[in-house]
Amino acid sequence: MHVVRRAHGAPVAVVAALPLGRAATLDAACRRLVAPVVAHAREHDLADRAVLTPFQLVLAPGEPEPDVVRVRNAAALQRCGVSNPRVDLVVDLDGSGSEQAVLAAYGYREVASLRRTARGVPVAVWVADAGPGGLAGLLHDAVRTEHGHPPHEGPGPGEALLAALEGFHDDTVLAALAVAPPDVAPRRAAERVRSWVRESVERLLADEPALLDLVTRRYVAPGATHEGVMRATYTSRATYFRRLRRARDLLSAGQRTPHE
Repeated sequence: MHVVRRAHGAPVAVVAALPLGRAATLDAACRRLVAPVVAHAREHDLADRAVLTPFQLVLAPGEPEPDVVRVRNAAALQRCGVSNPRVDLVVDLDGSGSEQAVLAAYGYREVASLRRTARGVPVAVWVADAGPGGLAGLLHDAVRTEHGHPPHEGPGPGEALLAALEGFHDDTVLAALAVAPPDVAPRRAAERVRSWVRESVERLLADEPALLDLVTRRYVAPGATHEGVMRATYTSRATYFRRLRRARDLLSAGQRTPHE
C-alpha cells in the first residue's frame, strides 16, 4: 500500500497494487473483496503480466483533483511489482465520475457482471488489456496519436530476437518479453526464451559461421563486451561493427516467433 501526501505531509490518497499471482498474500477481508476479480482474470485468460489494484482512493471529499489522481496512479504502477504490465484489474470503491472517465479514457472497460455491494459500499471492476506491448506501448501509442501519427504496430519477431539477445543474461528482461511464455515463473520463462534464441541464432546464421561466432561471443557468452570480442577475434573496430550490423540484420529479417 502507498499513501500519497502533500508537501507538508497531509495524506491525500491511498493505493494498493500488486501482481495478480500474489492475491493470496492479502488479508482475509481483502481476499474476499478481490476473489471474484481473480476468478474472472483466470477464466478470461487475463493473467499475463497482470496487476491487481484492490483499491485506489482519494481521501478528500468530492471529485478528486486531477494532479492527485495522476500521482496516485503513477505510484501504483511504480510499486506494482510487474515490469511493463499488460493487464490491469482495478477495484473501484470510489465511484466518482471523474475516476471512471479517466479509466474509460485509457481503454479500461467495466465488467458489469462483477458489479456488487460490499458492506454497503458499491464495488465496480474495471479491466484494461494493453496487448503485448504492455502499458509502455499503450502510452507510446497515446503520445503518437496526440501528434497525429498512427499507433506503433509493435515489435516483430526479429526485433524480439534482438531484444532477447541484448538481455540474454537477465531473467527479468527475458521473462517480460512478448515472446516469453505466459503463466510461467520468470526463471523458467527466461530459460525458454534463451533456448529459442540459441536455436534461432544457430539456424539463421548457419551459412555465416564467422557471424555466428561473433554473435555467440558477444551476446551468449557471459560478461562479454564489444572491446573484449574485438580483441579476442583480432578485429578492427570498423570491421567488427560492420559484421555485427550484418548479423543483426540477418537475425531481424529472418526470424519467426516461438509459436510459428
